[in-house]
Amino acid sequence: MRYPSVIPILLFLSLCLTVSARNEPFIGELTGKDSGISFTVSKGLESADPASRTAFDPGEVLKVNSAELCDRGVDLTFRLSENCFLDHVRLSYSDRKPGAECQVFSPEGQALCEAVRLQAGDNIIPVAAWGDGFVLRFRKAFSFLKGASIEPLKDNYTPYEVRDISLLGAARLGEAVYPLPQSLSYGEGVLAAVSGVKSDRKSAFPAQHFAEQYASRFGKELKPSRKGNLSFSLSPELEKEAFSITVTPEGAAVRGGSQRALLYASEKLLQLCAPDGTVRCASIEDAPAFPIRGVHIGLPSRKDLGFMKRVVKELLMPLGYNTVFLQISGAMEYKRHPAINAAWLESIRKWKAGEGPVPAHLGFIGYDILSQDEVKDLCAFFRQYGMEIIPEVQSFGHTQYVTMAYPEIAETAGGAKEEKVDLLQEDARPSIVYHHTSCPNHKDYFKVFFDLIDEVVDVVRPEQYVSIGHDEIYELGLCPLCKAEGAANVYVREVTALHDHIAEKGLKTAMWSDMVDESKYASHAALDRIPKDILCLPFTWYFHLETDQNIEDGLVANGLRFIIGNFYSSHYPRFVSRSGREACLGGEVSTWCAFNETTLGYQGKFYDFLYAAGMLWSPGYREDFRRTYTELANARIGDVRELLHKGALPLGVESVALPLDGASRDNLPYDIRDCFDGALAAGPEADAVIPVDALADRIRIRHATYTPDDPKRVRDRQSGGPVIGTYSLLYDDGSESTEEVTYGETVGTYRWAYGAPMLSNIFRHFGYLGTYFARPVSFKTVDGRDASLWDYPIENPHPEKRIRALRVKCSNERNTRLFIVGAEAQKLTYN
Repeated sequence: MRYPSVIPILLFLSLCLTVSARNEPFIGELTGKDSGISFTVSKGLESADPASRTAFDPGEVLKVNSAELCDRGVDLTFRLSENCFLDHVRLSYSDRKPGAECQVFSPEGQALCEAVRLQAGDNIIPVAAWGDGFVLRFRKAFSFLKGASIEPLKDNYTPYEVRDISLLGAARLGEAVYPLPQSLSYGEGVLAAVSGVKSDRKSAFPAQHFAEQYASRFGKELKPSRKGNLSFSLSPELEKEAFSITVTPEGAAVRGGSQRALLYASEKLLQLCAPDGTVRCASIEDAPAFPIRGVHIGLPSRKDLGFMKRVVKELLMPLGYNTVFLQISGAMEYKRHPAINAAWLESIRKWKAGEGPVPAHLGFIGYDILSQDEVKDLCAFFRQYGMEIIPEVQSFGHTQYVTMAYPEIAETAGGAKEEKVDLLQEDARPSIVYHHTSCPNHKDYFKVFFDLIDEVVDVVRPEQYVSIGHDEIYELGLCPLCKAEGAANVYVREVTALHDHIAEKGLKTAMWSDMVDESKYASHAALDRIPKDILCLPFTWYFHLETDQNIEDGLVANGLRFIIGNFYSSHYPRFVSRSGREACLGGEVSTWCAFNETTLGYQGKFYDFLYAAGMLWSPGYREDFRRTYTELANARIGDVRELLHKGALPLGVESVALPLDGASRDNLPYDIRDCFDGALAAGPEADAVIPVDALADRIRIRHATYTPDDPKRVRDRQSGGPVIGTYSLLYDDGSESTEEVTYGETVGTYRWAYGAPMLSNIFRHFGYLGTYFARPVSFKTVDGRDASLWDYPIENPHPEKRIRALRVKCSNERNTRLFIVGAEAQKLTYN
């Protein structure tokens, strides 16, 4: 039986007749009943009675026949009642006859994704684009690949059936506060003026913090006042980290279960403020999804202490992090074992003199020996801003800082050789010049490590946990005594002894658990014999991205609790189901690099802090909306850079667009030639020069690289990308100021979607590119692929000098090309 040529069961048309009454942000199904979005749908050019929709009914079907698909394709056009972010499209396909594909366009004909071949069952079509209209174009592919040959698809008139079409994305993201609260509703009007801040003694610090931040951002001083219309108060009926905010035209009330909760609330209240300092009327009820939301950092060099404090105050606390795993190694003064500090400094001296390898963990532990008073001061600052500190006293493994001072404690079988490892399966192992495993059978082992734990606890004063490290104990069971005892037996005895010593201090033990998670290690047999109250940090999941293996399964089966260790948001598949286990208490984002702005920014850590915070805070997080949450992160990365790099947000910005004389489409690659009016190009053979003729604090440049020799995602060094050119500000007086163009920092290839994870295992410890120094601006190539421009602020070190021009130069060695599609001069006003 043949069907008629057209059987339009799903057929709607017209302009939207209703406007959403909602004004809160929404993430979910735009074409669902709860979105607050009304829409219309039309198929092809046919019409129906005007009708507005608020949802599809389950099972509605679009039937189109083969001839329609082959001749011209079939368009299904959605018109939405407001501008929305379309994350992806979900639909079901009958696949009675294979060969159909779907591609999404804007109403103006811009491709918003690549064509997707439809498979039987559910199909996901990634889009990631803003708009108030989207066109789903169904077509038939004319051929398919069979073996080494291309076979034509035979035609017939069996209808294609597409059903359950859903547009999924977000609306009103600009109204969002972040991390997304459990409950947010906006009211009418604004609180036009905050007359003062009132609080009692216990809530005074959060109130003071809000007043200082408000004055810095809006230039309006808020004084403590009993008659102030903004109040902070502790509420014993609320959970420790829960809070509420109520803003009306008459005033605002902030209530929290603790000072920490009030600090979180103060930051969300700041997000309700408009640029003029007025506060939008709203009601927020909030609490975090997980009790432990941490970051793992190394004790920094002395010069980076101030920056670390700024990151805690301006980024980590506002994002809702509450725990710092502080790895100390040999960088803190040890009064009981000064030999450890001496050996630490000597290893650094040898390395700098070219006489030895890079000292263990020097990449993220500071070069200096901080005094105990300096460490106490740092920890006091952490606590002031709501951070619990879990000191990490590395023991058993990664103990080079001890074996350098006491080589007799090292675990060795003698005659050890450097081992080559597959970097797709595990991290590079430390040099055996400094033995990285200690021997629990040595007579002084427990004396040394008990001393270190005691001294660290006295200085740091942890509230709940001490971490004993225990990751990557590669030389376990080598010496005759340990080999005779058995690796698993040694592991159980050592862990239990440290656990019991810590328990005597009224504290609990945390540790990395890879040595019992992975069956390839001999210590895996110890899993069911270690104390059950240890908090485990499984972390080798980044070796299993493409499998269904959940490495924490063994922990859960044996009654152990865990948090996600090395929690990089791109590298934890099936997050919702795995973190939903009762045994999961949260996660921690590791840095594993020097704690300074350049290194953290280069390795994508600021983006990861932003993105992972939303996962750990918001109970409604959906892993299928990655690009939507990336939009939320991207909206904040510019302010994060201002706060960390400049120390404040500007009160005002005056911008003047700069002319791109000689801009031409010919300068652009073919796949983006129609995306811009034109571009200036810089290459080895010619510089790009942009006239400025102005006094300015900075020049913002919107640009990207393109060349077959682009150093795509290459990490030439830990702390910064490869240098591919220079930016030079040319002044009227004939002088100039020059800085480097660095790939992955100030610019990157346009063939890159902002925030897209690098899913190869080789990128497991960073996974992102250029998501801090230059703010990425997403766009689409002509065929719908994701692409990015890089919006970079070139700071003017001499704002008193008039800038004649900006010159962009590319280096010869990489044959790099840059194209520039926009530039502006900016004058900034600070409080």
